Parts: sequence; structure tokens; C-alpha cells
Amino acid sequence: RVIQARKTLEPIRLVLNAPIERAGDSGLSGNRKILGKLDFINVRFTYPGSPSPSLQDINLSIRPGERIGIIGRVGSGKSTLLRLIVRLLNTDEGAIQLDDSDIRQYSPRDIRRQIAYMRQDSNLFDDTLRANLFFGLEQPDQRLVDHALAISGVAHFAAKNAEGFSFRVGPRGERLSGGERQAVGLARAMIGDPKMLLLDEPTASMDNTIERQIINGISPWLNGKTLIVATHRAALLDLVDRIILMQDGRIVADGPKDQVLRNLKAG
Repeated sequence: RVIQARKTLEPIRLVLNAPIERAGDSGLSGNRKILGKLDFINVRFTYPGSPSPSLQDINLSIRPGERIGIIGRVGSGKSTLLRLIVRLLNTDEGAIQLDDSDIRQYSPRDIRRQIAYMRQDSNLFDDTLRANLFFGLEQPDQRLVDHALAISGVAHFAAKNAEGFSFRVGPRGERLSGGERQAVGLARAMIGDPKMLLLDEPTASMDNTIERQIINGISPWLNGKTLIVATHRAALLDLVDRIILMQDGRIVADGPKDQVLRNLKAG
């Protein structure tokens, strides 16, 4: 029992001793409204222990309301780019400006409340489906909740379960399929009604039929919002107007969707 207790206490100690994420300008943090203008200026990032940078010479401007698809091979830097926007990572060189201010002036809490980020691997807690959906949210609007659950498909598979939203998903959501876990992640991102939605391979574990239903449902929901989606799935590009092509941590093409796709086909 002592050995088991020590193994349990160690991760708890690490969490309690972890540094608190703060804004660089504490005088401006706290419910700071984000419009969503983003500028990457000569950004470079290397993961610790990696021999080469994951991102280099990134110069990019994103305006509120744009719908952008990021494509490229595995390891091209798509996911890293999204993580920098929500301050899960910080640049090694260069700067990211959010609404014309250095992004480090914003607290990660403010950013993540207003910019929703869905990872490609939606890790869930060993708790009920309801708890996983509303984790970190305070009194969400029921109309927004119902809409998000319908679009993501969560309402559909929850209705088929005898326990409904009281169903316990198991450690890391192992009692759900991969597609169902992704649906929960998408619904959780949408429920907060963010101004900006970042999606990292959001339908990778879903079949084509479910993917198409989500695309058709989420498109009108995105009106007035900024979308940045990293994907290998061609169907998801129906949601975007602009495509960024990445290769070896660099942006090699950036422009209107039809133009970039035409150039890719031409070789």
C-alpha cells in the first residue's frame, strides 16, 4: 500500500508544483476580449531534444472571419502551428501578435476561453459523458449546447445508450470509439461559442458519412467566426476559402483554395 500510495502521490506532486501560466502584462489580463487578428513574424520553434526545428521562417497573417485549411505531410508542422496560437507552446524566435499585441501579453486562460482548440487525440476523463462535455465551462447556454451536440453527432450516439449522458466513458474515453471521442472533442469546442475555432484532424477517426454530416452542419454555425483546420481529409476543405501548404516546417504555398489546389494538381 505504501508503494501504491507513492506512485499515486508523485503525479499529484508534479501537478501541484507545476508553474502557473501567466500573461506577460498582468495589468491587461483578465477577460480581455479577443477579436482574432493573428500575425506570425519570422517564427521558429524546435521541440526539446529535436535536431531540427518543427517550424522555421513562418510569416503569416490571419484576419477575423477567415476560413483556413492547413495541409501537408505528417511532421510538416501543422499541429505545432495550432499549439502556438493557444499558447500550449511559445516561440523560440520571432513573434506572434494577437490583435496587434504580442500574444504573450494575454493569459493562456483568456486565450483558451475565446479560442477553442480541438486536438486530434481527444483524451477524455474517466467520468460521465456529461462531465467530459462541460469540463471547464461555466453555465453554458442550453441552446448552444443542443446545437453543438446535434452538429457533432454526440446527441445521436448518446440517445442510443441506456445511460445517456450519464454514461461513464472510461479511462481516456476507452469505452467510446475513436470517432465518438472526436465527436465529444468537437462538441466541447463548440459549446463555448468561440470566436475562433482551431481543429486538428477533427474527423480522422470518423467514416465518410458522419464526416459529411458534420461538414454540412457546422458550415452555417461558422458564420462570423474564424476557422483554422489542419487536415489530410479532402472533404474538410469544403469548409475553407484559403489553403496553407506546409512542408518541413515551412509555408510553401498560401492563397485562395482553388488557386493552391490547381497549382498542386499541376505539380
